[in-house]
Amino acid sequence: MYGGHYSFRPPKIWLRNVLVEDNDDGGIFLYGGSSYDAQNISVRNTSRMGMLCLADTLVLANVVVEGVESWEAHFTYPYVDDHPTWQGVLTLLGGPASKLSNISLLNNHTEFLFSTYDNTRPQLTLQNSILSGNGCRYFVDPYTDSTDFQPPLFSYCLLPSWYSGDHNLYGQNPLFDAELGPPYLSAESPCVDAGNSAVEWNDPEDSTQPGFPLWPSLGTLRNDMGYTGGPQAAAIDTGWVAVQRPKPQPGRPASFTLGNPYPNPFNPVSLIPYSLDRPRHVRLVVHNLLGQEVAVLVDDIVPAGTHTAQFGTWRLASGTYLVTLETGGRQETRSVTLLR
Repeated sequence: MYGGHYSFRPPKIWLRNVLVEDNDDGGIFLYGGSSYDAQNISVRNTSRMGMLCLADTLVLANVVVEGVESWEAHFTYPYVDDHPTWQGVLTLLGGPASKLSNISLLNNHTEFLFSTYDNTRPQLTLQNSILSGNGCRYFVDPYTDSTDFQPPLFSYCLLPSWYSGDHNLYGQNPLFDAELGPPYLSAESPCVDAGNSAVEWNDPEDSTQPGFPLWPSLGTLRNDMGYTGGPQAAAIDTGWVAVQRPKPQPGRPASFTLGNPYPNPFNPVSLIPYSLDRPRHVRLVVHNLLGQEVAVLVDDIVPAGTHTAQFGTWRLASGTYLVTLETGGRQETRSVTLLR
């Protein structure tokens, strides 16, 4: 489901692999059921609200809510005519069996960031999550005065400042990937391997690289904080995470490989194979021996895995050309010869 505001009212529902983006009437609204189990959910650049889930039991895993904007963010209290505005990033009601893990709340600007909706319920606990860059005024229950509200608990989370909980990181930059941006972590992020160390929270293992997690998790198998960590991270971007990566060098996965063009020599088309360990912005270009750029084969973010580009030379003279793959500040070059 893409780009809309959805409301579900069955007794129990499983929600998987949902993206709501660029919608001016809110994100995801789950209300009236007894149990919701939502995994791999992305809500980005919506207005008014991000995600609201009200049920006896909530299971949320690998959720990112980013860029939510509220036109009422200047209000003193989150009320309009004595009613809550509902304009929050993440609003939840759940019983003691609820489990909230690997949630990223990033760069939002609404009335309140996180609410448990009903202070008669037990405090909810967020595990292995990231709260960063949010400009929200309130961290409250919309049905109560902020002075009466007990905020949720946090465990193994990255937070902007101190809140009740244990094993948290405070005030640190999460260091997202320079090419992909939030919510994907860089290898240097303090959130890598910083989540709960219990085996049940482990990131999924890459079967081709024992001891390394399946992308988009990083580090070892210990849970990464945020959307890209945890045992359910294998479900993220299922179109490409299952592609086998190139064989890594000892102790470190290879980042990318540019293969040998074939056929070589060629006429009129040569195929250029290349492999990536993870999604990267790739620029694959061809130069002549004078250093002049004669073709741009790829200039885009490319998924992990093995790919092939075509170099067609219908307007070029016979001779040797240099094919260069550039990504992440590094490059590899292969030569290819055109014979007329």
